[in-house]
Amino acid sequence: MKYLTLKTPLNELRSFFILITTNGLLGSAIFINVLSIEKNAI
Repeated sequence: MKYLTLKTPLNELRSFFILITTNGLLGSAIFINVLSIEKNAI
C-alpha cells in the first residue's frame, strides 16, 4: 500500500490545516453567539 499522506505536498497540508482552523474559529464564534442569545433570552 502506498501512503498518500506522505506524498502530499506541503501546500496541500498547509491549506488543510488552515481550513480546519478557520472552521474551528467559525464554530466557536457561532457557539459564543448562541450562548449570548440564550443569556439574553433568559
